[in-house]
Amino acid sequence: MRNEVFIYVPEKRSFLSISAGEYLNLSDKDLDEGYVDYVWIDVYIPAINPNDNNIMNLICINGGQYMIKKEFREYYHNEEEYIKDALDLIFDNKNLYYIDLNFKFY
Repeated sequence: MRNEVFIYVPEKRSFLSISAGEYLNLSDKDLDEGYVDYVWIDVYIPAINPNDNNIMNLICINGGQYMIKKEFREYYHNEEEYIKDALDLIFDNKNLYYIDLNFKFY
């Protein structure tokens, strides 16, 4: 299972970068409350470059994280599970059609 996916959601005309946390964003309070991992999501929309109409940029318009009380690989058994959770969190619909672009986004 990949720790990071990049998908396109045609109905929302949005790209999502979804990745497993690396413990860096958990505070002492989070740890005290039993959280041990998190999932980070960034939402991008396409935009035409104002300097060149032939170039499309992706603009990050939203994002965040949700915390989980198990290690990422214990909580999720496959990519579809965490993709659906991210779709539900961002768009309030875990059943949206998406295209897995299957590459890392930096």
